[in-house]
Amino acid sequence: MTTELTDKQLQVLQFVRNGIENGKCPTIREIAQHFETASPNGVMCHLRALAKKGWINLNAGKARSIELLKDERGPKPK
Repeated sequence: MTTELTDKQLQVLQFVRNGIENGKCPTIREIAQHFETASPNGVMCHLRALAKKGWINLNAGKARSIELLKDERGPKPK
């Protein structure tokens, strides 16, 4: 699909995208539970990397506020 993302980043992106498309953006804890990760900090590392690479926007201080800027299929249509 894309060489810009690691496998785990792509999996996290797909999970977030699926949640958003189903009407409910997942929380950090929900993402951690899905990937059976004990630490939400590990999830935040992946989310920060996705934000830095321009794939998502993180709204600090708000729950369920991850915004897709583009996904593995390409840029988000305007």
